[in-house]
Amino acid sequence: MNELEQALRWDGVDAMVSLFAVRPRTAPATADPLVPDPAPVAVGVHVPHDADAVLPDLVVVECDLTYQRLPADLPALLTGILEQACADGAVLAWLGFEGSFHFEHLLTADIADQIYGVCSNDLGPRLAPTRAVRRDEHWRTTISTYREILRESGRAR
Repeated sequence: MNELEQALRWDGVDAMVSLFAVRPRTAPATADPLVPDPAPVAVGVHVPHDADAVLPDLVVVECDLTYQRLPADLPALLTGILEQACADGAVLAWLGFEGSFHFEHLLTADIADQIYGVCSNDLGPRLAPTRAVRRDEHWRTTISTYREILRESGRAR
């Protein structure tokens, strides 16, 4: 089992892939949540409440995908999840560890090491499969670049 797979199995049993997709508030949500191949054993969909209107014109949809077994090509699965989220209308999507999401820390440098994948339609997907990569200055810069996509959209403060 590799380092990322161990981190995704934080409960010691199942692997949880948490996808955060930022979509225009006016865009209709897809009827069915993302179900990649191989399909997860469970999918949880949550819409965190943006009490401070950090993203006034956008909404965050969190999809928690639970796997008993992850495919041998985990990077391909994660890249596919990110690409599908963007193809389904997300302005930006990322994969983050449990407990990493907060509206005041959207793609900020202080939580870059808690994000292991990010994607936009303009820049495409990027993965950080190891702790060393996630803690590197290059990854923090990458995350900041994607954060600018939210700012440049004029819909995030």
